[in-house]
Amino acid sequence: MVVYDATIGGSGLSKIFCKRFENSLKVAYELMHRCDCDDGCSRCIHSPYCGNNNKVLSKRKALQLLEPTPEKPLESRIGKPLA
Repeated sequence: MVVYDATIGGSGLSKIFCKRFENSLKVAYELMHRCDCDDGCSRCIHSPYCGNNNKVLSKRKALQLLEPTPEKPLESRIGKPLA
């Protein structure tokens, strides 16, 4: 995942997001986990702005990636943020 701040000189939002990255992933997991759709909808994972009509997005795969597991820290599963 790439977090891009398009503001010249940066707005600072990318830095704030990186500091809150792990919590953001927990919130994303809870949002998707609680949604009662089968494999993604506009409430949990789909975006109306997606250029490929959300064809490559999968709620089930996202949940597998984000599922909290105490024996495997998040960083060891998806890597460490660069910023």
